[in-house]
Amino acid sequence: MKTFTVPVISSLVASAYAASHSIDVGEDGLVFSPNSTTAAVGDTITFHYYPRAHGVARSSFSSPCAAIDNGFNSGFVRVASGESNTTFTITINNTDPIWYYCPQGDHCQAGMVGVINPPSSGNENIGAFIVAASTAGTSTVPGEVYGGVLAVDGASSGAVAGGSSSSAQSASSATMSSGSSSQMSSMMSSSRASSSMTSSASSAAVAGGSSSRAMTSGTASHSSGSATSRAASATSSIAVSTGAAASLKTIGLANIGMGLLLSGWYLS
Repeated sequence: MKTFTVPVISSLVASAYAASHSIDVGEDGLVFSPNSTTAAVGDTITFHYYPRAHGVARSSFSSPCAAIDNGFNSGFVRVASGESNTTFTITINNTDPIWYYCPQGDHCQAGMVGVINPPSSGNENIGAFIVAASTAGTSTVPGEVYGGVLAVDGASSGAVAGGSSSSAQSASSATMSSGSSSQMSSMMSSSRASSSMTSSASSAAVAGGSSSRAMTSGTASHSSGSATSRAASATSSIAVSTGAAASLKTIGLANIGMGLLLSGWYLS
């Protein structure tokens, strides 16, 4: 964390001392007012639009009316009267010269150009830039807003400074995807937890079923044993009764035989 302390403090200090600069677009005709501005790193430049339809795009000193890819473009802002509630703001990242123009029709060739942080010496100045623009070919018109913040009543509706609207949309899509992934992960975790609970419940049910079957089996075995024991007792009783009956029969026959023998002896 200590590694980031100095940069964070430096950034906060720079933000605290950053200045805001305003440039009017078309208020006094086909000109930027002022058309030459000096700004420090961290400062912001806000363009305010006036009738009828103007724009601002970054170019180069050598090609005053041709937009460059790594610059900025506000697109055309249409205004019926007075100052528009739409603004375009860029942030200064270094003190290199920033040349710009209005891409509408022949506005650039008519002198509607400007510069931020012009060179302090040499032949590259706003006067020379206006002259160069007057002989330039057809102005290029970028197809999208990029490199700054296009806002309506303070609400941003364009690309963030330093990136295109496509980049901003990609960043937004990545965030949603991450949010969706987090929600999906949470749902999957809940599903796994539910499955675990279901599995535990099933195991408990199986265990309960096994216990019930064991108890039923034990009861059946006990009942079977009791029945077997009763059957054995009954068989034993029958055997005893049968044995007793046989004994009585034998005794009876013996008595009859003895009686006949005695009768024969007596008659003789």
